[in-house]
Amino acid sequence: MFRAAKILGVLALLGVFAFAPRVGAQTPPQGMDLTTGMDYACEANFGYVGCEQMMHPGAPRRAAPPKPDVWSAIAVSPSNLGWGVHWQSTTKKDAQDQAMAGCALHARDCVIVATVADVCAALVTSQAQKIYKIGGPTGAANFAEDNGKLRCQRAGGRACKVEISFCADGQRHDLKGKTVFSNGNPIFVPEGSGGAFGRR
Repeated sequence: MFRAAKILGVLALLGVFAFAPRVGAQTPPQGMDLTTGMDYACEANFGYVGCEQMMHPGAPRRAAPPKPDVWSAIAVSPSNLGWGVHWQSTTKKDAQDQAMAGCALHARDCVIVATVADVCAALVTSQAQKIYKIGGPTGAANFAEDNGKLRCQRAGGRACKVEISFCADGQRHDLKGKTVFSNGNPIFVPEGSGGAFGRR
């Protein structure tokens, strides 16, 4: 009797499991979801990132760089070192045209040697050696001057002098410090900073 009851109990349990609703893994959505615009078949095959790249190819668009506020230019004659400079121009072309016009008063072989926007520069010459160098572009006029002098001296100039230094906005911007050569490059050293740098 006990054995029959046990068998009936086992059969009852099997019956419950046989007729219980099956709980399986949820089937992922398929096809195109018209509400969100997501193509689930694509995502299932290539993953979200791969699908996004297929549906939206190409590099993301970058914003245009900000336009400079003011331009300046330097023109020099290689033959006699006559020069022309212009700053506070609203366009690159205007700055170059004005610099060329100023230089043309002194020579016929003028060329644009520097065009900068929103920063400072300097023209340094050594007349006897017919050397000219541009200091900068940089954020401070005194750094541009020192930079130009050092470049002129490195090029063999024996009487390097600053012909003109300026900042594109027409204001004089200076920093406290000095310029030295480090590994052949002019480096600005702020006042009060430590450390060893190269020699002139």
